[in-house]
Amino acid sequence: MALFLIATPIGNPGDISLRALETLKKVDIVIGEELKVTRRFLADNQTGKKDLYKLNEHTSDEEIEYLCKLCEKNDVALISDCGTPGFCDPGSRLVKALRRKNTRIHSLPGASSLMYLLSLSSERIDSFYFAGFLPAKKEQRSKAWKKIASFEDPIFLLETPYRFGKLISEIKQNLKNRRVLIGANLSSEDEILWEGKTDSIPLQSFPQKAEPVILVYA
Repeated sequence: MALFLIATPIGNPGDISLRALETLKKVDIVIGEELKVTRRFLADNQTGKKDLYKLNEHTSDEEIEYLCKLCEKNDVALISDCGTPGFCDPGSRLVKALRRKNTRIHSLPGASSLMYLLSLSSERIDSFYFAGFLPAKKEQRSKAWKKIASFEDPIFLLETPYRFGKLISEIKQNLKNRRVLIGANLSSEDEILWEGKTDSIPLQSFPQKAEPVILVYA
């Protein structure tokens, strides 16, 4: 029995891998971030009826322990709403608990917003600093920006759709006169890509609520 970490599409549903579909059809149980999203994803991909469980930032330690017991007795798939579970995602808590128990864990790679944006860069990127999601609280966020502003390497940033505009404003303030590549709704039909100086970012050109992925050049 094992846990399978299955990457799901970040936008275009056609990016799901054959191996991912085969595994999803075989497993007994699927764990997702939100049951409504998980149920719709499985239905769209015709994986058959599964027992569904939830794992997100609100999952308690007791619930993690229960999920571990499921993985010890069944083949279980863990998926996130999009992308790879465990990466900037609470799925790492389950992986950590299962590793202590020596339960088998397999990863099925797939679409990645990180690699997607890097492949579209007009500059060669040999190394970068992954800042990911910045803290939401004002004081911690301010400290994070001071640290980021001191880096000489390219910086990779993620943000929730609800703080997209705030992140752009902070980039303009803290990373002046730097070149930046911004992607929104990557691989979707309404994908937007923009590259230029931070001072010239046309915020009005982006949707008010979009999944932003940002690479700030050195």
